[in-house]
Amino acid sequence: MVKILYAVMDEERGGEFEDDQMLAPGEYEMILFETDVRIEVGGILREYPPHTCILYQPGQMVHYRSASEQLIYSWIRFNCDEELYRGGFLPFGVPANCPDYDWYKLYWQAGVKEFE
Repeated sequence: MVKILYAVMDEERGGEFEDDQMLAPGEYEMILFETDVRIEVGGILREYPPHTCILYQPGQMVHYRSASEQLIYSWIRFNCDEELYRGGFLPFGVPANCPDYDWYKLYWQAGVKEFE
């Protein structure tokens, strides 16, 4: 079962914003970036284009920062005991491109509304 702890849509931050934290035990986080972003992968901050998403697992370092004057992103933090998340099937901490970004965003908005 998935239990959403926090859900934020279209958060806007300035060009100096940086998030650098370790997720608590049992907490996962999915982030969908609307703008370009720098994400730490393998200890190096690398630039990724708009419409990048990433999934983090419990205890994993989350480190990203603005790559331009503005960072716009949506994120969901949740607990989960589903085998899909615990079984080693998902590529945690690996940025991926969302080719149909608008569809992903609509899907996320529907999920967030369920937990308001």
